[in-house]
Amino acid sequence: MTAELERKRPGRPPGTSDTRERILESARNLFARNGIDKTSIRAIAKDAGVDPALVHHYFGTKTQLFAAAIHIPIDPMEVIGPLREVPVERIGYVLPSILLSLWDSEMGKGFIATLRSILAGGEVSLIRSFLQEVIAVEVGKERREMAKKFGADLVVDPSEDDPVQAIRDLTWNGQGADKSIECSSNPTARKQAIRSVKRWGSICIVGVNGKIEFSTDELIFEQKSVLGSWTFSKNLQVDCANFAAERGINVDALFTNEFKLNEAVEAYRLFDEKKIGKGVFMFD
Repeated sequence: MTAELERKRPGRPPGTSDTRERILESARNLFARNGIDKTSIRAIAKDAGVDPALVHHYFGTKTQLFAAAIHIPIDPMEVIGPLREVPVERIGYVLPSILLSLWDSEMGKGFIATLRSILAGGEVSLIRSFLQEVIAVEVGKERREMAKKFGADLVVDPSEDDPVQAIRDLTWNGQGADKSIECSSNPTARKQAIRSVKRWGSICIVGVNGKIEFSTDELIFEQKSVLGSWTFSKNLQVDCANFAAERGINVDALFTNEFKLNEAVEAYRLFDEKKIGKGVFMFD
């Protein structure tokens, strides 16, 4: 006796044209009701009447689905900005009046889901991804454009503006950044990386060679920490790979140019002019 075994076709699991929106609606409702930590992909799929594989196909991880479901089409600074002028002791009175109009709008479910998940504290990395901004400091115009493309919220041209003052102007109460990473090996940039972080801030130096000069008083009295980093441990490499995979980061796009060995002079010229990202030499 023989039997025909039907092979599963690769690609997207079956679903109707409105499947994606039904998944998002179910996700908004369940995240708002239970928070992200108590909401599973399987529960969302059941509520939407689809296979869990289809949820993964459209949105990837639960974190990515959460981000898509609570997307709020409004600049957060329109909400947070006015609070900068409010005395600390008055924030508890002013904040509800600012949020109420949004809470009652169609975006309300997103707010509820976000606040419930933050208060539950179950997804620290997710919370950080919504609350933190990235400021890129770069001399080269091409690289500033690359920084925007790869997710920098703000960019600063140190040839036009004092980067330390610019970063302080862009951060809460002019306190400075929480953390900075210095990649250029430039002594001035290293000093600016230290000065641009706030009290209790951290500075990571990854650019090799060169010197660094700073005031020990600034480190001691401001409780700042300076760390040098050459590479990751195996465990951290796994964490880094997972971070990129979960957020759909196109790592290949960092490598903007390929060169043959006889093009070395041109390759280093472009790199010195800060007009390319990572360059790779290809060997036959």
